[in-house]
Amino acid sequence: MNEIINAITVTAELTQTQLSAVAMATMAKGLSEKYSRDEIFRALERCRNEMEGRLSQPAIIRFLNEMDGRPGANEAWSMALQAFDENKTVVLNDEIME
Repeated sequence: MNEIINAITVTAELTQTQLSAVAMATMAKGLSEKYSRDEIFRALERCRNEMEGRLSQPAIIRFLNEMDGRPGANEAWSMALQAFDENKTVVLNDEIME
């Protein structure tokens, strides 16, 4: 857990975000309950390299969700719209249809 807290600390500093020690520990605990250490490290690296603005838990989770290979909301919507074209064959699942 300390490694994750340290990674969050570095990422916060590099994104000019002030977080208390308690906030970082809470963030680390919440993330580590759902994601692996390696997934969290990759998401924090993406935050450091790609984010413009302050670090937040929703931003980290957004990067984690993008890494799972599923399409984002806009991409899923464009796939679902293609299903209305009778000249196209589209394979969709329930999650995309939502």
